[in-house]
Amino acid sequence: MTDEHDHTDTADVAAGWVARLDRGGLSADELIALREWAIEHPSRLRELERAARIWESLDALAALRNIVARPVRARRKRMMSFAVAASVAGLALAIAFLHGTRVGVEVPEYKASFVTQIGEMQVIEPGEGSRISLNTDSRLAVEFSSALRSVRLDRGEAYFEVTADDTRPFLVDTDFGKVLVTGTAFLVRVQETGLEVTVREGHVQLQRSPADTADGRTSVALLTAGEVASVESDGSRRIEPIESGRLVRKLGWRDGMLMFNGESLEEVVREVGRYTPIEINIADQALRTRRIGGYFRAGEIDDLLATLESDFGIRVERTGDGEVNLSLQD
Repeated sequence: MTDEHDHTDTADVAAGWVARLDRGGLSADELIALREWAIEHPSRLRELERAARIWESLDALAALRNIVARPVRARRKRMMSFAVAASVAGLALAIAFLHGTRVGVEVPEYKASFVTQIGEMQVIEPGEGSRISLNTDSRLAVEFSSALRSVRLDRGEAYFEVTADDTRPFLVDTDFGKVLVTGTAFLVRVQETGLEVTVREGHVQLQRSPADTADGRTSVALLTAGEVASVESDGSRRIEPIESGRLVRKLGWRDGMLMFNGESLEEVVREVGRYTPIEINIADQALRTRRIGGYFRAGEIDDLLATLESDFGIRVERTGDGEVNLSLQD
């Protein structure tokens, strides 16, 4: 791994932390994780401060300095307390499992449908601890019963943080396949061309029905944390690892941020177009492959267009009917 790659990866992770701080704070476990990551190498704190200044978040910058300045001894004591609490909780769950109980919690039933418009995002909490973040221009239906937690994603993108429950699986159904888990965190994106599943924590099963396979048999693939799978409309499937910086960029929308690091202008325009009704056209074919990088607020394209003009030699022409044309500067 090259130094340049390390720097890029660190910058992306730092930007993700700052965006989450700016959004409204972190849990105790997340604060510990952030502090441990930051103090592991001096460059990480510099990247955190740099990202806070880019994001123009003085609150995040102050919070970062306070977090990192905490005494190591106090941090270790707090971590030990969490470990003891986790052990006690784990023992209680084990005893409950041996006695065949559900720890005295009644399983709630839940049924609802959700649609987000262009540029809109929504967080769904069905009431049993799981959390679904629904991205722009998406349609999703949720139906939880005592035996199964079922979600249907017709279009768009959703990030799932699933509470573990071995007795009640969590199923995400799409036109291109099903994702089955018991407890994990993963991202699902459904487009006209196919399905993409990215695993952040734990592992998931990616299933395709017999009707969708050439040999008429059910196809199952196991994905683990740090892997992404793509299923095309023709049935072809590809599984590959995803480095942490790219994963942070893929999840940036949850914090209202779009992050790019060397993607082509064509890819950037396609992604930004999901969050705005403004149509962006690339007039010059030679521009389509130009590499773009930067952090931008989702749905607010003025900063993006200004950066394209100032940093990438691209002329921006606005028309009166909600369109923007991009061409080479003279």
